[in-house]
Amino acid sequence: MVGELILGGGGTEEEALEVNQYVTQDVNKVLYIPLAWKDSDYESCLQWFTPLMSKFNITDIAMVTDTSKDPLLDTFDVVYIGGGNTFKLLKALRGKGLDQKLLSYYKNGGRIAGSSAGSLIFGKSIDTAPICVHADVNTVGLKDTSGLDACQGWDIQAHYVDNQENNHMNYSKGIGRNVIGIPNESAVVVQEKSCKVIGKKSVSLITKEGVKKIDVNGTFSL
Repeated sequence: MVGELILGGGGTEEEALEVNQYVTQDVNKVLYIPLAWKDSDYESCLQWFTPLMSKFNITDIAMVTDTSKDPLLDTFDVVYIGGGNTFKLLKALRGKGLDQKLLSYYKNGGRIAGSSAGSLIFGKSIDTAPICVHADVNTVGLKDTSGLDACQGWDIQAHYVDNQENNHMNYSKGIGRNVIGIPNESAVVVQEKSCKVIGKKSVSLITKEGVKKIDVNGTFSL
């Protein structure tokens, strides 16, 4: 049975409070993947993440910094993939096949929470990264920008704000794919084709024809 993707738009701890409350429900053991972080100072990432999780009474945290080692995903209640550079993250995950392990984990009932770059990788591609408000640059020379394609052919955009509508409609027209625009304060919970919006703000479904808003607690199908 398919699991659950919690695709967050990113933002500050205060902005993402409701999303993180959802992520940490009934969770004791977390695997943290900070590989998107730009300078590879993963210890500083852990120093940020540990007190964040402690607010939800979670202290059992493991962190992935070496993708050559099998993280045994099935032993964790949730996998949390942090933000940063989307190109760097995808290249690191793909290098040792961790991308496919994550996809298999989700398809077999696992829960994965993404924030910003950690959400974008689950789209059909990560080609939305350069048109994000916090635009990513492909500093790692990634040639294949195909994502994990866990959202039925849709692309994902994080940090989405309404004044980006035209940019993303043009993107959809040019690239031939639709986009789920997720603001900082919200997330989309994906279970195969079924989706629900959580957090504080509505989510935008962007096609070449226009934009449809889905309010908090609203649902839609991919």
